[in-house]
Amino acid sequence: MAGRSHRRAAPGESECPAPGCARPAGFATATPGEGPCLRHGGRGVGKPPEAVAAARLGVLRLLLASCARQGVEFEQAWSIAELVALHMLDGAALEQTLERLREVKQQLAEAYVPRG
Repeated sequence: MAGRSHRRAAPGESECPAPGCARPAGFATATPGEGPCLRHGGRGVGKPPEAVAAARLGVLRLLLASCARQGVEFEQAWSIAELVALHMLDGAALEQTLERLREVKQQLAEAYVPRG
């Protein structure tokens, strides 16, 4: 890509331990200054739990809409959508998402109309 530059470790700054990588140690990771850069296995900076919850709520709404179009009753649709929305979450992101789902479940149930 023309005009694109890559960040290189400054003189005296430790480099990523990956062979041939000149990026700073921990570049674009949750641990700047230590370990590999993000490209070579460093742990990325996670999204805030609120952002994860908002994204997962969007997924849940899409799945509920799909289930409604297929005529699936709300409780069955909710159990499917909730399982997908919570998949692979843990810690603060899981707690925040569960809280958001509890807050909106009744409102979504009232608006849900199966069309099958």
